[in-house]
Amino acid sequence: VSKRKKQWLSMLNAGKLTCAATDKPVAYLSYDVTNHKDVTKRSYHFNFYTENDELLTVDHVYPKSLGGSEMDVDNLQPMIGKYNWEKGSTI
Repeated sequence: VSKRKKQWLSMLNAGKLTCAATDKPVAYLSYDVTNHKDVTKRSYHFNFYTENDELLTVDHVYPKSLGGSEMDVDNLQPMIGKYNWEKGSTI
């Protein structure tokens, strides 16, 4: 199991599948295909979405760049991508 899948499973088991910025809950899971520039490469990902089709990404409460753990479930939170990118490396 990949690190990313372990992160989502940990958050699911901890009941933490709500956007930390908006409190919007996960509405559905999708198994998505990502096509790359090299058309022979594809990657498949389980992604979580809100009811408005907003993608939730894994955010770190304490950023890795500031010493935050990558796998500690207490340091992980789902966040709608837009808010995660706006947050950047702030705490």
